[in-house]
Amino acid sequence: PVQNMKHLMLQREVREAVERGEFHIWSVTRVEEAFELLTGFVSGEWDETKQRFTPGTAFAEVDKALHPRSSEARSGASSKRSKGTKSSIIKTSKSGPRRAVKK
Repeated sequence: PVQNMKHLMLQREVREAVERGEFHIWSVTRVEEAFELLTGFVSGEWDETKQRFTPGTAFAEVDKALHPRSSEARSGASSKRSKGTKSSIIKTSKSGPRRAVKK
């Protein structure tokens, strides 16, 4: 967590690897930031008024997979998904978000 950065104690070998750019340390304030760093996918935000995650994000895809009928009801989609339909998730990179097709 970001709160621990000032107290971080690393072995000399690790500090040297960081200085050479062979190892990276990122501090995060929320678990969603860690998720995005580790996976490269935009996590997504919960929209309380629409009762869903930001469309096209990893959390929206996970919600859809875990609760297929309820997520379709929330989005107003029909209960039968057509074959060949692709869902996309936004993938992050150092240059910013980019769209990647999944499924």
